[in-house]
Amino acid sequence: MAVFTPSITGLTSLTTENINIDNNSITALNSSIEQVSYTSVTTNLFTYSQTFNTGDWQAYNVTTTVNNTTAPDGTTTADKITQNSGSTNVDLSNFRDVGLTSNSGTVYTISIHAKISANRNFMMINEHLGDNGFRKTWFNLSTGTVGTKYSSHTATITDEGDGWYRCSITVTSTVTNTDSIIMFGPAETDNSNVITDNQGSMFFWGAQLEESATLTGYLPTTSVSLSGITGVTRGGSGTTAVTASSGGVVTLGSTSTTLSGDITATQDYIPLASLTGVSSSGTASIGTSNMDLNLSSSGTGAVKVPSAKVMMTSLPTSDPTTAGQLWNDSGTLKISAG
Repeated sequence: MAVFTPSITGLTSLTTENINIDNNSITALNSSIEQVSYTSVTTNLFTYSQTFNTGDWQAYNVTTTVNNTTAPDGTTTADKITQNSGSTNVDLSNFRDVGLTSNSGTVYTISIHAKISANRNFMMINEHLGDNGFRKTWFNLSTGTVGTKYSSHTATITDEGDGWYRCSITVTSTVTNTDSIIMFGPAETDNSNVITDNQGSMFFWGAQLEESATLTGYLPTTSVSLSGITGVTRGGSGTTAVTASSGGVVTLGSTSTTLSGDITATQDYIPLASLTGVSSSGTASIGTSNMDLNLSSSGTGAVKVPSAKVMMTSLPTSDPTTAGQLWNDSGTLKISAG
C-alpha cells in the first residue's frame, strides 16, 4: 500500500500535524497528546515519604537533617539520620511512622532507599503491623545483600546506583490495628540491636508502604497518600513529553481519569485521581486534542478533524487510472472510477 500523507492545519491544540497512513497504521506527531508506557500501578500510604521530620514521622534518639545529600532521582532531597550520642540500642534509636492502620489478612510491602554515611553498614526495617510483636529484617549496604530476616518476611535489596539501595520487606498483617508502627534505623551489625560506638549515621530517602504482595515503582508523597502509575517512559509513539496540570485528562485503554497533581516533562511517575480499571502495566495518553483518529486493522474507519482545514497537496489534476484515487478537477475534489 502506498503512503498517504495529508497535511492538517488549523487545529488550535496542534502545531504541525502530519498523519502517515501506511499498511493500516496511523501515527500522530507533534500533537498536544503525549503517549507514555508504564510498568506498575502504585499507592503509597506513607505521607511525607521524603521528609522524615514531619507528619507522622517520629525520631527516637536520632537527629534528622533534611535535604542533606543527593537522592537517587538526582535531587537534593535525601535526609541524614544520625543516632544521638549515648545510644546503645537500634530499637530505641531510629525514626518511625506511627499511628498506621493495618488490616487483618492484608499483604503489605514496605520499602525505603538507604545509603551508608558513617559507622553503619547495616540498615534495619522493624514492623509492627497488627499484633503486639515487632519483626525485624537487616540489610547489608556494604555488600548489597539481605541480612538476617524475620521468618515471615520476604525481603529484597536493589542497587539504585551511587551507593543507594532500595530495601523492602513484604508481610501479611495478622490482625486489624489502628496503631501500627514501622521503624527504619542504621545498625552496626547483622541481627543485632546493640550499638557500641556513638553517633552513627545513614542517608534515607523515598519510603513507601503499599497494599501489595510485590514491590512496585516509587511514588513520592507530601501531606497525603498518593496513587498513580510508575516506571513511566515518556514521549512514546513519536510524541513529545509535555508538562500538564492537575485535572488534565489521562486515558488508559478504555479507562479515563485525571491527573491528581501537576507533572513535569521528565518525571517517571504520573499521579492519578483514580485507579479504577487501570491495568497493572501498559500505555496511557496524557491530554486532549481536537483530532480523533480511528482506523481499524482492516484499513477501514474514519479520520475526524473537527473545526479544522484538511489540505491535500500534489494531487493529480487529471483523472487518474487507479480506481478510488483522489484528484483535483479545477478545485473540486473527485474520486477516480479508474
